[in-house]
Amino acid sequence: MISIKSLACLAVLTATAAGTASAQVTTTMVGAGFEASQGYTAGSIAGQFGTAYPTLTWTLTSATTTATSLVQLSGTPAPATGSGKLKMTSQSSTAGNTQSAYVTLPAAATTNAVAAGASEFTYSAKVYLPTQVDPGAIALRMYDATGTHILGGFYLQPVTNNCAGATTYWLWPTSWATTSSGTGNKIWCSGANVSPDQWLSLSVKWNRETGDTTWTLNGADLLTIPGAAAGDNLGIQAITSYRYLFTADSANLTPCISYVDDFAVTYQAPAFPQCVPTAGACDAVHAGKGCNIPSCCDQVCGFQTSCCDTSWDQSCVDIAIPTCGLFVYNCSNPNTPSNNCAIAPTVVTVTAVPSSYAFDTTLATTDGPPQPECGSGPGDTPVHKDVWWRFIAATDGTLSASNCFNGTFDSKIAAYDIGTNLANFNPQLLPDYFIGCNEDCADPLFTSDLSVGGIIGGHYYLVRLGGYAGASGTGNITLSVAPPPNPCDPANLINGVAGSQIVTLDTAYGDFTPGALCTVFTGNVFNAKMIKFKPTASGSMTVQNCADTSGSVDARIVAMTTCGDAATVIACDDDGCSGAAPYTSKLVFNAVANQTYYFAVGGYDNTVTGPFNIEILPPTAPPCPADLNNDGVVNGADLGLMLGSWGVCPAPCKADLNHDGIVNGADLGLLLGSWGVCPS
Repeated sequence: MISIKSLACLAVLTATAAGTASAQVTTTMVGAGFEASQGYTAGSIAGQFGTAYPTLTWTLTSATTTATSLVQLSGTPAPATGSGKLKMTSQSSTAGNTQSAYVTLPAAATTNAVAAGASEFTYSAKVYLPTQVDPGAIALRMYDATGTHILGGFYLQPVTNNCAGATTYWLWPTSWATTSSGTGNKIWCSGANVSPDQWLSLSVKWNRETGDTTWTLNGADLLTIPGAAAGDNLGIQAITSYRYLFTADSANLTPCISYVDDFAVTYQAPAFPQCVPTAGACDAVHAGKGCNIPSCCDQVCGFQTSCCDTSWDQSCVDIAIPTCGLFVYNCSNPNTPSNNCAIAPTVVTVTAVPSSYAFDTTLATTDGPPQPECGSGPGDTPVHKDVWWRFIAATDGTLSASNCFNGTFDSKIAAYDIGTNLANFNPQLLPDYFIGCNEDCADPLFTSDLSVGGIIGGHYYLVRLGGYAGASGTGNITLSVAPPPNPCDPANLINGVAGSQIVTLDTAYGDFTPGALCTVFTGNVFNAKMIKFKPTASGSMTVQNCADTSGSVDARIVAMTTCGDAATVIACDDDGCSGAAPYTSKLVFNAVANQTYYFAVGGYDNTVTGPFNIEILPPTAPPCPADLNNDGVVNGADLGLMLGSWGVCPAPCKADLNHDGIVNGADLGLLLGSWGVCPS
């Protein structure tokens, strides 16, 4: 019997165990409910922020003495919770007056949070903006330690014309984001219409590891921006009331009033910070604290805290294996049949041409991990009585492994990417190597047909075939790896049209690398498809997906004159749309009439698949192209201009009426044929 236990074991249910982070607990760094129980009194803003930092105080800034921030323990509107709220008032005879209340977190606040393993910070509050006689607004912002870098916030005011579709009061998410024009404060139009005279619950959640920022309104996500913030020090938390002056009458301005309640800055951290993937294996004794499967580690340490406080001893292992359903590799009969074990597979050569291999699983045993991804349901996650094949991929492409209509039993087929070095292969890590599974094809016997994209040339792969519910039998499996589709093949090339076309990416396609001629970004256009288009006029041409507002729309676009040839790249863009959905792109270049262009359209990374709404906006031909001086008539003046351009005339060249790169008799004939007053 062959039995292997590794120091890097993974859970059987990788989709739920290995992929699940450690249980999180929420800790309040600072909070203010403006309650009497927190030391707040009516008409003041002095009070407590919680027990962690009892000496913190509010700081007020104001452009005039008429702006105030005072606690109310009574009156309308009723507080969001409890009996207290903060009333902010801004009033001035000049435009742009503000009143701010802010608190500066001590450096220890975030240092302690990071030391505790903080994964996410949240800045939250409830706000109330009454119907305003004169325009006003309120802003909530979370800054870094400098007080200038906005990690995330909100801006709420009566509608102006900033965002299309806004009809009442508009809530803008704000952050510090890198745009095509540089780095600066970004206001996203992906907010929400809201009504005044109600409490709104707002929060900004910031992942300190990825920088991803998520804004929520009343518990529902509004917007997530990948990598919108960075750094570990939250710095200053501010509440600002704005008073605007949009009328000439400044004598009797009404104040801008807003209310705030339940202000808080919190962080989430693991209940057991020792439960991280870099810890020792959950199924093996080690001197360290915790183990490498966070969800399993949480369960074990919740039951026996010494496993996270002292060391991961045998008692911890004994709890972990049955509690977490850990996979321990075991092949009980390695030679019957000969490819019964993952560590002794049948080695085959797999190419683009399907090859067939006979199998018999009647006497086989099960040594691979359960794979719930096969879709058999919770009652049958194993791939029973499995046999194995191994090959090295000769090219990138898509793996096809099928015994559809070629077997005597209900089968399952799974595949595993085991990397580039066979010496490092560890069967204990099979759950981590898993890349795909299929249980049923159209065969009435429910045989299998697996297709997996993203195969990488030079990697070794295992293909595994077994049965459903203990079934076994005989049959033939065919294996092949087809190279990625060529986006320039006529069957795959998209014939572009002026206006809109929907382009959905396919992970089976390869990536296009524009190289040094693209100066906007480095790297690839992932899963790229090609669009072919020939403009009928010369001039400025735009290709964009700025109209995309939701979904996986982080596009990159590259223009070239030869399909798939980086040496002919003439323009490229990534994130060039202004005021549109985040990370959409806009490519602008000078096009030449009757020149065929190819546009590589793909994602920022391999996860982006669209669909993209790609708009092609070609130049339009002038109504009277022979009117070279644009005076409404073709006459001797235009003839003189043409003769002055006679000969080779690189684009753009107005006198080259047939766009062949030379002004000659053919163009003269077109001019004479248009002689006289231009048509209206």
